[in-house]
Amino acid sequence: MLINVFIKNKLTQNWFENTAQDLEGVYEFNFHNSIFSLSNELSLKNSQSISIIDLEFENYHHFTNDVVKANQFSKFIGVGVEKTCPNLIEKLRNHIGGYISVNDNSYILAQAITALNNDSVFLNQDNINLLVDIIKTEGAANNKDYNIHKRASRKKTGGTNVEIEKLTEKELVVCKLLTQGYSYKEIADIVGLTSYAINQKAKSIYKKLSVRSRSELSFKILY
Repeated sequence: MLINVFIKNKLTQNWFENTAQDLEGVYEFNFHNSIFSLSNELSLKNSQSISIIDLEFENYHHFTNDVVKANQFSKFIGVGVEKTCPNLIEKLRNHIGGYISVNDNSYILAQAITALNNDSVFLNQDNINLLVDIIKTEGAANNKDYNIHKRASRKKTGGTNVEIEKLTEKELVVCKLLTQGYSYKEIADIVGLTSYAINQKAKSIYKKLSVRSRSELSFKILY
């Protein structure tokens, strides 16, 4: 599998060079130090491409948004110097479907690539904890029995309702598991359906909620 890598920060570059050595023969990495011109073109060529992008690039979101707009199968793993991702919700909104830091090893990097390749999202444990804290803070301060249906039914900023009510009970369960990063096969095992059926339910959920990816789904559910 070819992975495009866009790195600006020297610290991140040193981390990647050391980490990628452990994955030689498993993945082929195509390194770029710019997110413009040829880099952009290369990211658009594959029908399903995964890219690793240094979040130190200024206005990186213009690049990720343009790429996904042109090719909805493009996916991005963000790399930063901090264990927890600053402005995590903003990153999800801008198509960063996974986050790893220079503190993570090659095993974590391989997990992130595998997750995105399986149409999942990937966050290390620190960021999962951060996401849980965001959900608790924004939607469940005084409600221990808070669930995804109640959270998603709240009004978004500007008065627009998330149309979560359109989902069936089974789709609500699948929706929750999708935002938690489970693969289609894992969800199928949990709810007792086939992977194909989960794929179809995911498509239905995306269509009903007007989203194109898990990162967009996660952002919409949270907000």
